[in-house]
Amino acid sequence: MQSYKYKAVNSNGMIIRGVQYASSISSLRDQLMSLNLSPISIDKNYSISNLLDFFGKKHSHNSLSQIDKISLTKQLAVLVSANIPIEEALYSIHKNTKGGLAFNVKKLLQAVREGSSLSQAFSQDKNFDQFFCALVRSGEQVGQLGAVLNNLVGHLERAHRTRNKMLIMSIYPLMLFAVSLVIITGLMIFVVPQIAEQFIYLNQSLPWLTSMIISISELITNFGLYLFVFSLLMFFVFNYLLKNNDEWKFVWHQCQLSMPLFGSWFRLSFACKFSHALGILIRGGMPINESLKLSKDIFSNLAIQQRIQGFQNSVESGESLSSVMAKDNLFPPMLIQLVVTGEKTGSMHQMLLEGSKYLDDQFDTQSEKLLALMEPLVILVMGAFVGIVIFSMMLPIIQMNQLVTF
Repeated sequence: MQSYKYKAVNSNGMIIRGVQYASSISSLRDQLMSLNLSPISIDKNYSISNLLDFFGKKHSHNSLSQIDKISLTKQLAVLVSANIPIEEALYSIHKNTKGGLAFNVKKLLQAVREGSSLSQAFSQDKNFDQFFCALVRSGEQVGQLGAVLNNLVGHLERAHRTRNKMLIMSIYPLMLFAVSLVIITGLMIFVVPQIAEQFIYLNQSLPWLTSMIISISELITNFGLYLFVFSLLMFFVFNYLLKNNDEWKFVWHQCQLSMPLFGSWFRLSFACKFSHALGILIRGGMPINESLKLSKDIFSNLAIQQRIQGFQNSVESGESLSSVMAKDNLFPPMLIQLVVTGEKTGSMHQMLLEGSKYLDDQFDTQSEKLLALMEPLVILVMGAFVGIVIFSMMLPIIQMNQLVTF
């Protein structure tokens, strides 16, 4: 995205200046108008940091980790709940932080001092998405900024915890697979060729399984480096297509939701995250259609984004949220029943948040089951392959013994 500097007028007639990332000038104009700002001028920002971003050398202070965002939001929630003015709260946080977080808090403080609201200051920082900024804006509008910030802390902590679970789930099987691959490759390069030499020396006809294993061993021994380079190249091509081709990305994201073993795990993770985000937005005073629009932005999965867009279109056309969710296989029946109850009793946000707690427990349980299943599964596959290699090497010896016996 391009960095733009803008000048706009707020509802009080004050001139606001700032810098914001956007895909285009028209997109930034829409963002400003949604914040009740009337744009006067919008120009591309050709600052030194922007040029460094263009060449892939991002300023180390600009990026905030999830831990930093949680820390900032938690401190703000405590100070704002204690009725401390926003400017004083940001100044206090800035004095007690260091590094990248202090740099970003200083930018927020500067924006607030220039007349921006807290939500407007956050929207000028690319570390905070539309979901975050919209919730802060809703808290400002209803006078419950402290409560909304506390809700955001819970949301960020839950997202961080879920991300860590998914990281653990992916790293452990990959490590087992890598170790297995090294062992199998060592067998094919160092062990099988030595045994194969003995068979060649005896000039014995070999069973088809033994011939196949020896052929694979020769292929890896003679062309292993080329195969490795080719595999590495295909990996980078695949990643490039995922980053730059939306069609490839959509297909891959759709496959994630339907793959064996992990498909149900991905769907459960989505349902948990979606219900929690939607519950927070509705509790913050957002209409359902606007909440659906904002909740879409917290997902990087294009297939999920498309489905949420479909939910939004159906709700805007007059359908209830529960009937829309019931048509999709992403949501467990229990969550749909809770939404139905919420629609009848007017406590939609409470039912969604209760449902997200239940789904979070289910996600933990399913994660533990998958993790417990992956270790024996990888070991079983590795053991089966090693067993096939050993059996294929033993077959000619067994045949020789049979010939000697007869």
